[in-house]
Amino acid sequence: MRSVLLSFFILISFSLFAQFNMSAHIEQNISLSPDVFLEQFPYKSYLKTVPYTDFKALQTHRKLLNQADTVRHNLGDEFLYALGDNFLKLYPVIATTQQLNAKISIGEKYLGTKAGITGRDAEVFQLMGYFLLGQVAQKIEGEFKAGKFDLSEPTNEAIINRLAKNKVFLSIDKSDWDKMLAAVQKGQWSYLWDRFNKKLSEWQGEGTSKTKLALGNFKSKTQQGVEIYAIKEAGNTVGYSVWMQTPSVKATYFASGKAYDRYSAFAKKVGNSDCILATTGGFTNAQHQPEGLTIDNGKMVNAVLKPERHALVIVEKDGNMRVANLKHGVWLPNLQRQVDPLSSLRDYSALIAWAKGNGVTLFQTQLLAHNHQPLIEISKAPNQLRERRLLVMVSDNNGTQHNVIFSVNVNKNLAVITEEIFDVMRTRGKKIEAILNFDVGSYNILRVMDAAGKEVAALRGPVSIYKATNLVVFYK
Repeated sequence: MRSVLLSFFILISFSLFAQFNMSAHIEQNISLSPDVFLEQFPYKSYLKTVPYTDFKALQTHRKLLNQADTVRHNLGDEFLYALGDNFLKLYPVIATTQQLNAKISIGEKYLGTKAGITGRDAEVFQLMGYFLLGQVAQKIEGEFKAGKFDLSEPTNEAIINRLAKNKVFLSIDKSDWDKMLAAVQKGQWSYLWDRFNKKLSEWQGEGTSKTKLALGNFKSKTQQGVEIYAIKEAGNTVGYSVWMQTPSVKATYFASGKAYDRYSAFAKKVGNSDCILATTGGFTNAQHQPEGLTIDNGKMVNAVLKPERHALVIVEKDGNMRVANLKHGVWLPNLQRQVDPLSSLRDYSALIAWAKGNGVTLFQTQLLAHNHQPLIEISKAPNQLRERRLLVMVSDNNGTQHNVIFSVNVNKNLAVITEEIFDVMRTRGKKIEAILNFDVGSYNILRVMDAAGKEVAALRGPVSIYKATNLVVFYK
């Protein structure tokens, strides 16, 4: 009797996981457009009969759909991405230790080697894994900010380390109190005094009002297409701006690895005088890894898209640098459409595939203005007073474009300096295409070279370039 019951349950289990007939579904619905086909697909029923990690079944169904797509031959790939989106809708990331580890296990299986699945086929599954792990990381960051994720818990620490092994790095920073305690332990009294004064100024509401900035002459033998101006406030020099005309001045980005060594080798290749400016770009977390989605010459460095970092900086092999506002999507030339990688696995995968296939470098940072519109308001922005380094992309009616580095050596509220830069550019007849915030915390690095290949000492950042974890480099 027991053997009969066992056979019955085996038969029931087999029938449950064999009942979805992809061939029949294709035959009944292939006349639909690809978008409608994917929109109307019964994902919930499918996932009840095909386990999400049954890669053999998924690959079989993927091939059937690709073969049925006689125009683009990629319906199967699009199906897998849509399946991933729907999997997360049906089974969202839940912030318990068991659930977080379970989702990570699924992501790791997608990243791992699969029998009979190689090349482009394997990349599709890997992108699905990265997206899932990125959603786990975003969930943890949200819980941490809400005070619900304790980094001191060994189980939580193990989760963070597990994600990091899969190139998924969180942007969880120490609290101000933890930073001050660490500084006390290291005897960093000047740092403590500086932070105390900044906090006192913030509490007193200083720095929330605009002042007038002006650009004054700065004597330096710069190359054609490069100009340096002192930034003046109430007659005092508070920083410098370096104007670099495009496309004669190009850009590259060393997003990972030994950034200074890569920069040094690059400077020798193009010539010190032609390697005009180097500065820290994206932000670095406590583990010395880049924050936000980072791809270095087509190689994945950090798979996590940070929803609040709206500037996706795109550096192409030809030295062109452009910025996409992630809230409004990213234009991909190969697809001839905008993609929304923040909310769609399909679009995230399209972005990553394009970057990898074209050797593109990507990184995220804070977007302060875009299309001549400020995106940060003085009345709403937190009053954090820091030295600032901003990349300002401008154009004029003649079609002339510049990438301008504004390096401000006095404490500025981000919203205030944004408005002040708008005022400066209006007086010069410039349209602001974008303003980006660069990291100047522990990585306040700036090196500018003159026409003779000598460093301009007045513009040197306070932190040694040898400590760089990443570098944006402008060159001719």
